Amino acid sequence: MINKGWDWAKVEEDVWLKPSEESIAMLYRWKMQGFKKVLDIGCGKGRHCLLFAKHGFEVSAIDISASAIEETLQTLSANGVVCHVAVQICVTFLLATERLMRSSLT
Repeated sequence: MINKGWDWAKVEEDVWLKPSEESIAMLYRWKMQGFKKVLDIGCGKGRHCLLFAKHGFEVSAIDISASAIEETLQTLSANGVVCHVAVQICVTFLLATERLMRSSLT
């Protein structure tokens, strides 16, 4: 079964635009530890991409939903932020994740 993902264009709840408390805690912990790159798996509307990018992280984001990628790109563009964003389906998800993680380590 291949999941097409959510149609994020139909999601209107503000909760999906605000970073989670856990992501904010991770942001400060990872910043203190010297991390510079983040991979957002299942980026949705881009709330965590935006958070980490605004704090100086190099962000890569993937989602199986094409509308999620579109929403993420709109969120980033509206805030003047650039990230690497790509659609990935389950079949290629692990390979894409491995490739992005390898590029993040260099």
